[in-house]
Amino acid sequence: MPKRWWLNQLNTEKPERLVEFYKAFGFVDDHGFDLRPGAEVPAHFTPGELCAALGYDGADRLDTGLTRAMLRLPGDVARVEILGWKEGTLRSPGPRYFNSQGLVRIGLLVDDLDKELAALAEREVPVLWSGEITWLNWGVVKAAFLYDPDGNVVELVEADVENN
Repeated sequence: MPKRWWLNQLNTEKPERLVEFYKAFGFVDDHGFDLRPGAEVPAHFTPGELCAALGYDGADRLDTGLTRAMLRLPGDVARVEILGWKEGTLRSPGPRYFNSQGLVRIGLLVDDLDKELAALAEREVPVLWSGEITWLNWGVVKAAFLYDPDGNVVELVEADVENN
């Protein structure tokens, strides 16, 4: 049985802008991908092998620059992996819609939604919707929805969900 959420992967042709976007929310680099000093890359593992096992033969289409970044919020085990792909190799580019199939949004708990909305306005990030929602156990929840630079829906939530 799983014990915690581990990660979500975001595919992009422009990883640097997604890294910058999420770092503005306080995400930090997680160096789990980095080799330990003195360690060698295992000869038995190749990205092509993993891609083939997942039904994709395009490991050569991974971006050779910032191929991937692993980000996390300080003190949290959940990660966002940002995987860079060469231009023109991703399927279904464009914004995600709330009724899209598959992973639709990334939800982030915040302490002060008004402060986050002000910071978004300073960065000229448009907010799709913000307001209050009433849930039976959580009471009034303040929330806002926006797109990240690749069109993934991001939800910011101010609520006491951890103690209910």
